[in-house]
Parts: sequence; C-alpha cells; structure tokens
Amino acid sequence: MKPFTRLATAVLTLGLFCNQVAAEGRSLIEVTTDQDSYAGRLIAMDNDNCWMVERDGRLNELEVKQLKSFKRVKPKFEPYSTIDLKSRLRDEFGREYEIFQRGVYMVVARKGRGKEFANVLNDVYGVVQREFRVRDFKIEPPEFPLVAIVFSTKDEYIDYATNEGTKGISAALGYYKRESNRVALYENQNVTLNPNQGIRQRLSLGPKTIGPLNIRQPQSVFPAIETNLRDTLIHEAVHQVAFNLKIHSRIGNDPRWVIEGLATLFEASGVRDRASKYDFATRVNRERYVTFGNFAKQRREPKSLRHFVGTEDLFADSLLDAYAQAWALSFFLFETRGVEYAKYLKSIATRNVLKDYTEDDRLEHFEAAFGDVDDLEVDFLRYIDRIKL
Repeated sequence: MKPFTRLATAVLTLGLFCNQVAAEGRSLIEVTTDQDSYAGRLIAMDNDNCWMVERDGRLNELEVKQLKSFKRVKPKFEPYSTIDLKSRLRDEFGREYEIFQRGVYMVVARKGRGKEFANVLNDVYGVVQREFRVRDFKIEPPEFPLVAIVFSTKDEYIDYATNEGTKGISAALGYYKRESNRVALYENQNVTLNPNQGIRQRLSLGPKTIGPLNIRQPQSVFPAIETNLRDTLIHEAVHQVAFNLKIHSRIGNDPRWVIEGLATLFEASGVRDRASKYDFATRVNRERYVTFGNFAKQRREPKSLRHFVGTEDLFADSLLDAYAQAWALSFFLFETRGVEYAKYLKSIATRNVLKDYTEDDRLEHFEAAFGDVDDLEVDFLRYIDRIKL
C-alpha cells in the first residue's frame, strides 16, 4: 500500500473512531503523535483538527494528520479528584509553594498567602455567577477546579510562561491561558502610574492568552492584597470564570470586545460588592469611562459601532480605545438589556465553533439580540453621555 493511501486510511479510521467516541459522549481516550501522547475527552473535531480536554482541564488542539494511534482507556471520562490534582500541582511547583483549595479554586502561592487569594477568586466567581443567574443565564458548576498560580517573583512567572509557550510576557502583570485553563501572575507588582492619565498600560497577549490592557483602581474590598496585584487577579479571574461557566467558548473565536468587555465590567467595585449594588457611580469603571469619553469626542468615527461589532480592527489599531469601547458597550447592554445580553453571549458560545465566525455572522448574532445596530448605537452613545460622575 502506498504511503499516501495508508495515511488516508488511517485518518479515515481515526475519524470514524473519534465520531463514535463523540457519539458515546464522555469516554476517556488516548491518542499519540510522533512527539507525545494525550489522554482526555474529545470535545470537537473537523477534517483538520480535534480538540481534547485532559483530566486537569488542559485543552489540546491536535492536527488529525499527525495522530498515529488511539485507544479507548475508560468508558467514562472523569476529572482528577481534588486530592490527585493537589498532588500533581505539588509535584509541579515544589514544597516552597502551598496548594490551597477553597470553593471552586485551587491556588498555588507563597506559604501563608493562598487563603487570601482563594477568597478573592471565589468572591469573583460568586459575583459573576450571581449576575448572570439574575439575567436568566443557566449556570452549571465548572467541570474542573480552577487553578491560579501566584508566583513570588517576576522571574519565576516569566520562566513559567516561557516554558508553557506564552510569548511576550515580560510586560504583562498576569494572564489567563485558555489551553492550560490557568491564571498566572506574580506578587510585588510595583507599577509606575502616569499622573496625567492615571492608567496602567498593559500588554495584549493575543486571542487565547488574555491579559488586561489597563485596570482602574477602585477602593479596595480586599485590603490585605496590594492594589495592583488584586486588580490583576480580579480581571484574569473573570476571564477564567467566564470560560469555565461557558459564557465564552474555549475553542471558539468569540469577539474580543465581548471577552474584554465582560472582564472590564467587573473591574468596577460596585459590580462586585453587594453593598454597593444600588450605588450607580460605583458600577461605572471610571478610567474606561474617561478613556471612552475622549475617544468618542476626538477619534471615534460616526456610525462605527457596526464595524466594531463585526471586526477586531479597533483592537489592532488602537488597543486602549478598543478596551474602553468594549467596556462602554458591555456596560450599556449589561445595565439596560441584561437578559438579552446574557442570551446573546449564550448564542455566541453555543454556535458551531468549528466554522469561521465572519463579520456577517457577528452582526447577525448581534442584531438578533438587540435589533438594528445603527439604531442601538444612538441609544448607546446617549446612555454613556448621560453618565455623570
């Protein structure tokens, strides 16, 4: 048999097997390539790629043509137990770090600090869960414990990011990575603020590795953790929670304005703090609001919301303006059309993520939820303009 024929036969056989496993639902399978082997559950597949999630929540995207063998390991896929995952994290990070588990979170941190970080993370999880439940978004508990790593030093953080293949990390204070499903950041985040802007510049790490561009500094509700570190932790936790509660799709190409808009919403203390729930001013992300105001008056093109919703161009052209408009639009929808906003996010996350998400598709989803985008733009700009702080 010729090599090409053997390859085609192998790919076809693998495809039939994977389709069978997918139809069965939750089998634990193992596949191998020339370089490695992977054990997990198949969650999606097309002619070119398949996506497998491992027992710790790690996501692998594999080229079908590179797969050499496969087998069914167990009829039922089950995540690692808390004990097993904790043991694996201890082996990975050593005895100088503690592994603190509380609620849905497992935190790797300097000894004596895990509890503080776990409290913040679980509070964020609870707030996101609550805010979406009241907007009729069906919430299911995360399948895997959520892992957050708080390194003692920046050097350790950079070494870790480099080893897992995250590039350009030195200027970012923290990030959430969809493939590993982990948040990573470091302590002692001493950042100089520009007194003329009051905004902390941050690095954009790409569509699947998510780090905030800037975060405002609300009055601390977690005073034991320094402001910069707390703000980074909150922003990245929102990303992690949203992807694990299926508000966003981990393998889909969800619009960036949706992903960053949601995270910037929860930067504001009033969105997170029950005591401030009815104090509107505390729900406004002040620095995003100021940035958007300047953008709207000086640089924003009329009737440009259609282009913003349908493309990623503003993120490529002017990242700071893009984050500000992502916050402003998300805040407007969250506050005035909450149920429709939740349904819109669900429609994006549950679409066929193996298909290209074109500009027309994005606009169709948006207008199905909110009506004509040009009409909505008028209401949106009026709403933001009426905010007085």
